[in-house]
Amino acid sequence: KKGQYRIIPIPDRLISAYIRTVKIYPSLEGKVFKIERNNFFTVFREICKKAGIPSEISHPHVLRHKRAIELLRAGIPTTVVQQLMEHASLNTTAMYLRFSNIEM
Repeated sequence: KKGQYRIIPIPDRLISAYIRTVKIYPSLEGKVFKIERNNFFTVFREICKKAGIPSEISHPHVLRHKRAIELLRAGIPTTVVQQLMEHASLNTTAMYLRFSNIEM
């Protein structure tokens, strides 16, 4: 959401790649993960289009939904997923427990 920032766990291999990159390009330190919201959205939609993803679901927030579903299906407790997603209400997280008709 605009004006809100989230803490996102980053895999060790990505941290290592970041450290290597900053050693080669010191001017990038602190800038690697900064991107304007509009620019990110534009690039994201272009990638989705190339991948054949319908425009109605080609929004970055879909990644949050997908990750929440993956975590719950992997057996991660709903309360843990709630904390990772920073949902104020457990009901918000619980909506990801629903399955589609195809899965049923």
